[in-house]
Amino acid sequence: MLNKGDKRRCEICKIPCFERNNYFYGKRMTARDFQDEQCYFNEKRWLINRTVHGWGVVCGLDVKRTDDKKMVEVTPGLAIDCCGREILVCDDVKDRYVPLIPEEHECDLLLKEEEKQNVDQLIAICLEYDECKREIVNLPSIACDETEKHEFNRIRDSWKITPIHIPKELEYEHFCQRTKEEKEQSLHKYLCEKIAEGCQHCPECPCIILAIVTVENENVKVIDTCTQRKLVYSNQLLFDQINCFHGDLPRVTGIEWSYSEQTNEEIEQNPVSSTDIHNRTIQWADFIQKNGLKVTFNKRMYHETINKHTFLIAIITIEHSTRYRLLKYIPSEEIELIDNDDETTSAIFKFEKTWIEDELEDEKRSAITQSSEGADFEIILRGSSIFSNEENEKRKALDGSFSGEFPSGNGTQGTDFVSWFHVIS
Repeated sequence: MLNKGDKRRCEICKIPCFERNNYFYGKRMTARDFQDEQCYFNEKRWLINRTVHGWGVVCGLDVKRTDDKKMVEVTPGLAIDCCGREILVCDDVKDRYVPLIPEEHECDLLLKEEEKQNVDQLIAICLEYDECKREIVNLPSIACDETEKHEFNRIRDSWKITPIHIPKELEYEHFCQRTKEEKEQSLHKYLCEKIAEGCQHCPECPCIILAIVTVENENVKVIDTCTQRKLVYSNQLLFDQINCFHGDLPRVTGIEWSYSEQTNEEIEQNPVSSTDIHNRTIQWADFIQKNGLKVTFNKRMYHETINKHTFLIAIITIEHSTRYRLLKYIPSEEIELIDNDDETTSAIFKFEKTWIEDELEDEKRSAITQSSEGADFEIILRGSSIFSNEENEKRKALDGSFSGEFPSGNGTQGTDFVSWFHVIS
């Protein structure tokens, strides 16, 4: 456990000044000089650990049942205590087996004696940094009347695991607990103000809680290894969390015309790649012969989310009197959804035949023929409302951000996909 001297050294502004040896020829080196050499580098590393990386469990250190129901096993792992000191629990140490007999500890909640006799009691498995002196070396006596003394040749970084009663305070300081007023300001401003208030301190009970064990009649009943466990969020762990929510997102892999009503010979004479639709110019006669516009996704999609509200095609027309660009959405006869053999989904927007007939019959009112240059068409997929269909996994919204190259996406869920093509009058 931390003694009072250790606690002072864990506070940011009470660290002794960082001072290192200045070497020169003829310098006399004493034990103090070599101790200061070690302290300089150790305390610098510990300072970075606790202020930049944080403290808690880094990896491993699970708490498991054993054949003996009156004790638990702590698996190997790594942790950083609130002073920044590394705690490495190795595989070949017997002390990893912890009997569930709470010891007197300064973190203990001062329970009444009758409360300790309850059938169910909660025991915290507490991990702490410790030092072990090793290799005794005998020192010769300096004067005739002095007896022989001994010292230790090594100091080993070690640890101890102690079963204790529930600590007084298990709530650690978190920045995310914002009030209503704080939520109205930007996240950067909130964090900036919080960090400016000062550095975090070691709590009153600085031991690392690995688990809370419920004991019934002196036997293990429940082991909770997550609720009160403080974690160190390493770069890899943060990356995995970001990747979990944003890495494997559904994306658009291509757009092309559907040719199900054309012969193979017609397809070969008029091939269209998936990238040709983007900013492509086609003749009106060719446009009305298409069976529909097909969009392919890189994953199986949740069919109910791809419909006339989320898969849109619009004509951009120019109002003659004001020169406003107006977006007129084309009615769809249906949106056909196909799950492909390669675990992808295709959605085909089929133009309503009545709309095409109206465009052909009434050239004066036709959006295509209002301008001699024809009209632009936009393809729009509402990314915030289109989701993948994955079993045993949270559905993810479409990453539709499109810069002209497939697949779409910039790593952000719920972005709209927008592309376009031009139809000549």
